[in-house]
Amino acid sequence: MSVLIVVGNQRERAARALATVLAQEGIERGEVLLFECSRPPMEPLPGADNPVVRLVHRPDRGVFGALRADAVRLARAPIVAFVEEHVEALPGWLEATERAFAGGAYGGVGGEVHQLNAGVGISDLVAAMNYVRWQPPARRREDADVIVGHNAAYLRADLLAFGDDLDRLLGSETVLQRELVKRGRRLLVDPTIRIAHRNEVGVRSICRGYYLWNVSFGASWAATESWSTVRRAAQVLGIPWWIARRVGQMLGEAHPEARRVLLRRLPALLAAQAAGAAGIAVGCTLGDRGHGRRFTDYEIDEPRGPTATSSR
Repeated sequence: MSVLIVVGNQRERAARALATVLAQEGIERGEVLLFECSRPPMEPLPGADNPVVRLVHRPDRGVFGALRADAVRLARAPIVAFVEEHVEALPGWLEATERAFAGGAYGGVGGEVHQLNAGVGISDLVAAMNYVRWQPPARRREDADVIVGHNAAYLRADLLAFGDDLDRLLGSETVLQRELVKRGRRLLVDPTIRIAHRNEVGVRSICRGYYLWNVSFGASWAATESWSTVRRAAQVLGIPWWIARRVGQMLGEAHPEARRVLLRRLPALLAAQAAGAAGIAVGCTLGDRGHGRRFTDYEIDEPRGPTATSSR
C-alpha cells in the first residue's frame, strides 16, 4: 500500500499523522509519499528519513486535488490510501485496509472516524455534520454509496483510469466516488479501519472551509455531469432549499447524541450549510477561479485547536 500525506506549516499535527502511519504493523511492506508543502521550507518532520518514506518537495503547493493526483501517479503500490495531516491512523488501520481489498471486490474503502478534539469549540458539531455516517460505533461492514472523503483508500489502477480528470476529481471526492460507482466499482465501509480526525473548532473557520471546498465541488459536479445553464441557475436559486435539505438529511441520519449536538448548535449549523451552498452556487456558475489553491492553504495550515487530551 502507498500512503499519501500532504503536509504544510502545522508541524506538530503533521508529525503526529506521520508517526501514527509509521507505527502501523505492516508498513514495511509499503511506502509513504510525504508531500512537503511548508512555506518557507521547514526542517523535515521526525520520521521523514525512515526508509519507507519518499519525500516530495512542493513549496508552490498548487491545487489540493492536483497534489493528490500527482501522488497517485508517483505511487508504486496497487492500493493508495490518503491520510490528512490533521488525522491519526489508529492501531490496525493499515492491515484492516489491506484486508478490505483482498479478493478485488472493492474499488474504494473507508472506515470509522473518531474525534481527536472532542468537546473543543464546535468540534462536536463539525463531527456531526461531516462524519455522522462513520462515527463510532460505525454500522456493520457493508457496501456504501459514499465513504469518508480525504481519508479513504482506492485501487490505484481505478484512479489512473480517469486520466487528466483525476486532478479535478480528487479535489471533490464525492464526485470521484460517484464516478467510480458508475463504472461498476463497489465502495465499502469497514469499522475495523479506524482513524481519528482533528476538526475545526470555530464557526468562521468551518464556514470558510465549507465555502472553499464546495466551490471546487460545485465546479467539478457541474463539469462532470455537463450541467445546462438552466440547471446551474436552479442551483443558485435553490440555495434555501439546498440548506433545508442538507439540515434535514443530517438530522435524519444522526444518532440521538449527534442529533442533540446539531440542534444545540443550530445557528452554527445553518451558517455552515449556507456557506457550503453558496460555494456550490459559485463553483457551478463561475468555476473554480483559484479557490482550489486557497483550499490547499486552508487544508494544511488552518489552526484546529488542541486535541482533547492536551486541552484537559
